[in-house]
Amino acid sequence: MKRICSIFCFAAGVLGTQNLMAQNNRPRPESTTRASRIVEVPTEEGTKAAEIRQIDIADESGHKGAIVLIYESVSGAWWWTFRAAARQDTSDVLAPFLAGLRVAMSGGHLYVFGFAGHRIEVREESGRATGAADAQAKAVEELTAHWADLQGGAWLGTHFIDMNPVVGTDFLHLKDSAALAPAATLRSVVRQGKEWLVTLDGPNHDAAQITLDNSFGVVRVASVPGKAVE
Repeated sequence: MKRICSIFCFAAGVLGTQNLMAQNNRPRPESTTRASRIVEVPTEEGTKAAEIRQIDIADESGHKGAIVLIYESVSGAWWWTFRAAARQDTSDVLAPFLAGLRVAMSGGHLYVFGFAGHRIEVREESGRATGAADAQAKAVEELTAHWADLQGGAWLGTHFIDMNPVVGTDFLHLKDSAALAPAATLRSVVRQGKEWLVTLDGPNHDAAQITLDNSFGVVRVASVPGKAVE
């Protein structure tokens, strides 16, 4: 099992969260599935259906949060991350998660790609489960057991790929503007042979396809057609 849990674009940038739970309180082990849906995940052979769940969690002080869990039944692969929330927050976290992140599979492993600032960020699966309920129980158990590590960001297993030297700041940010937004966004991730093809859309109506190897090193970069202006 790969022990990979970190607070980065999955919980901080794309989802726009702050960790409001008390650092010394573990969440209660009880969990409630609030929402669930089926998503199509690209693989080398085509696509596979995977379930994504929002699981509400609360600590003893009453602060709340949610686990985002992905489970693919054929391989048994599962992946999770945590989103902290304010006391009265009852928002759906699945919609912004799916809007900003891209889920893919390779060799029976789940990968989730994100993009924040100037970095592509990748996390691999957490482990194997016998079913969605088993994956949910394992995710809650890991969150509980490694709560202190999660707070300090010490429990890491994330690949970071800096795009500044690859595509340049003129691609990543709006030309002739000092503002941070709008910035480049992640369009798609495709597995092709032994490489990952990651497409970014720049704020200047251009786009780039970055090819990554199995170790997530940059192999090449190419310009591709940008999205049509609506």
